[in-house]
Amino acid sequence: MKRAHESCQLTAGHRSALISYATVVGTLLATATAPSYGQLTVSQISYVKIPDAFGNRQTNASQLITSIPGGQSISFGAVDSASVSSGQLIGSFEYFSSVLGSGTARYGSLGGKIETNSSSTPDSLPFAFGPGNAINFGSAQAHGYTALTFQDTGVVTSSTLAVGTPVTLSFTFSLESFGYLVGRPTNSDNRFLALYMPSATDISANPVTGTSTLVADNGIQTLSLNTVVGHTLRLNGELDIYVQAWAGRDNNDAPYYSQVMGGEDASNTAHYFLDAPAGVSFASASGHDYSVTPGDYNTNGIVDAADYTVWRNGLGSIYTPADYDVWKSHFGQMADDGSGSAGTSSSRAAVPEPTTVASLLVGILAVFARGRVKRSGIVATARSLGSTAAAGELVTV
Repeated sequence: MKRAHESCQLTAGHRSALISYATVVGTLLATATAPSYGQLTVSQISYVKIPDAFGNRQTNASQLITSIPGGQSISFGAVDSASVSSGQLIGSFEYFSSVLGSGTARYGSLGGKIETNSSSTPDSLPFAFGPGNAINFGSAQAHGYTALTFQDTGVVTSSTLAVGTPVTLSFTFSLESFGYLVGRPTNSDNRFLALYMPSATDISANPVTGTSTLVADNGIQTLSLNTVVGHTLRLNGELDIYVQAWAGRDNNDAPYYSQVMGGEDASNTAHYFLDAPAGVSFASASGHDYSVTPGDYNTNGIVDAADYTVWRNGLGSIYTPADYDVWKSHFGQMADDGSGSAGTSSSRAAVPEPTTVASLLVGILAVFARGRVKRSGIVATARSLGSTAAAGELVTV
């Protein structure tokens, strides 16, 4: 199993195209008319394709979009199978392909995942009359894509500064994802990717100013925006998840792969945070609180043991012993995701002391080491931790 960016299958050209695309989108966002309300969208374009007696047939995914506390969710899927035989062959070629996905969109928090499974068997079949075998040139294909977005507006306010006072806001954007492709190497037709494209725009400024970035797969980025108390800002975020996997042969001269499974999991892991100077705040139209939860030092949306590690590694340079008390008092608390569950995690556990946390981390690493999966000679290892298309638009990279 290889991550696309680790195996260099996501070429420099692909990344250049993505960055150019993000730049164009950022320009469009900066010049678009700002809504006076928040907006959430979820969409997908997914399908499976397998051979039949008349060529290839495509089955588009069905979907279900529902309202959830503070947001929207989408679930989708498609599955198909076929058995292709001939009186000239002994046996039949069997094909199967499925794609399943889901996603949620809340203000400041986006997440989703896609899983695929395809098979094309066997590699060849013997002729019923005479020697030799017929080669299986058919492929079972699974294509999954979903786009999850939020758009919000709000006003920069202050309890201590007068309207018109210049201020600088800091934005932190984070994405965690885990992807895999088992059964074959990645290439232009077999890949997986999570892209997060957040932006912030001061639509009261003349000319309009803003900041935007692109986070691929995993990472945390912090950007600043110079604005003014009393100005209106527009905040945008889009998470695109894409998986494509083929079983069989890509072409007549290509190697044969009997079964291919692929996936990308970025469940509730694309976050958007805003940090303002003392006395300054952002009043969003949606009512969402974009501030970072105290003690969430890795800005992943929850105060947990990973934040202790960040605090420990930065103790004496970035953090002080008092920051440990902040982490301890907020342990288990989640960022506001619009669902009303912020700070009320039912899974909140007793706060471990420093020595206990160290033991816990060692135990977690041991579990991961034991949990490595081996299939067909390919070792599947997990790597986690460290976008905008029009809704419903398929982005091919």
